Amino acid sequence: MDIVVNANAPTPPEKSTTIQEPFYWNLIKRLHKDGTSIPLANFLARLNGRKESDWIIVSPIHCQATHNDAFITAYGDDLALSEEESVAIFSLIKDFLAEEVSEWLYYSPSLWLARLGSMPSPKSVEPHTIFHQSLLPHLRSLDDTHAWLRLFTEIQMLLAAQSKEGRQASTKVNALWFWGQGALALQGHKVFCEDHHLSATLRAFNVSCVDNITEADTIVLLNADARTTESMRDWTKNKSCNWYWNNKTEKVHAQTVWQRIRGIFS
Repeated sequence: MDIVVNANAPTPPEKSTTIQEPFYWNLIKRLHKDGTSIPLANFLARLNGRKESDWIIVSPIHCQATHNDAFITAYGDDLALSEEESVAIFSLIKDFLAEEVSEWLYYSPSLWLARLGSMPSPKSVEPHTIFHQSLLPHLRSLDDTHAWLRLFTEIQMLLAAQSKEGRQASTKVNALWFWGQGALALQGHKVFCEDHHLSATLRAFNVSCVDNITEADTIVLLNADARTTESMRDWTKNKSCNWYWNNKTEKVHAQTVWQRIRGIFS
């Protein structure tokens, strides 16, 4: 059983990986068959009233460049990008990519949704999975024509020019990363969810939503309510399950009969 909680763990890890929209990312990662790339864009678009299409996620990043390569050094919360700064860059990019993107949806300072027009869908991965890695192999594999590689470079030049002329709202962002593409391929898990809007969105993707938690392959979605979380902890104390918090992952093993007996008399 997988339990996905829309909250941080009570005892946070010493070091956590930056993931934007971790609750939905954790959910889609559990539902999707192919773990190499998480198709989050279409799900978030549908959750916000848009039709499923060629949606991708566009995220502001900061890159450190070398003479022939680049590395992502900051993304998401690490950028400390304000709403005002992000909206200003979003507006600039929206105008710049008017031909390549047919529709935009501003979601958060570090996550924008774009419905592709003339551009092919990129074969990309999540930015947090390639932190401080060589970007060149990933850029070259985004599509067969290298259109995304050229666009990545053009956007870098645009942001650099804006920064040099003092017209850019923030110097924290010097590139963009494109990811979250693709269709959701279901594994057959059932989902228990008390959020009616989220349940309706899941059903639109043919996810089976259940009213009771009874099966081992059920994914349970919880909100940030501490009492609900503690009740689930108590209910699953003799069951093997995985807990996915916004900042931490826990694997809990079912207690053996001997461990339960020892617990009674300890």
